[in-house]
Amino acid sequence: MPKSAKFTDGSLVQGASWGRSFRVLSWDKPSWTVAYGNREIHIHPSGKRRLSVFEAMLLQGFPQSYRLLGTLSQQIRQVSDCIPMQVGFALAESIRTSIYR
Repeated sequence: MPKSAKFTDGSLVQGASWGRSFRVLSWDKPSWTVAYGNREIHIHPSGKRRLSVFEAMLLQGFPQSYRLLGTLSQQIRQVSDCIPMQVGFALAESIRTSIYR
C-alpha cells in the first residue's frame, strides 16, 4: 500500500505531475521517459498505485516473457537504465548502414 496521502486525497489525476516522484500517466497520452530513481516510478493512470516493474518493462518495449533478476531495486534500475529495444535496434541499423555504404 502506498504511504503518501496523495494516493488517497484525490490529487493524483491523469496527467498530473508533482515533481519526479508523482507523475501520473494518462491512458491516452505517451508516457514520460522511463528513468526512475529512488521511489520515482510513474503512477498508474488510476492514481491508486505506482507502476509495477512488469508495467515499466512493457513501457520500455520488453517482451512480456522477459524476466529480470535481482532485488526490486535492482530490477527497477535495470528497466530505468536500458534503452528501449526498438530505439537500440534503429540506432544499430543506422550505424550499420553508415559503415557499409
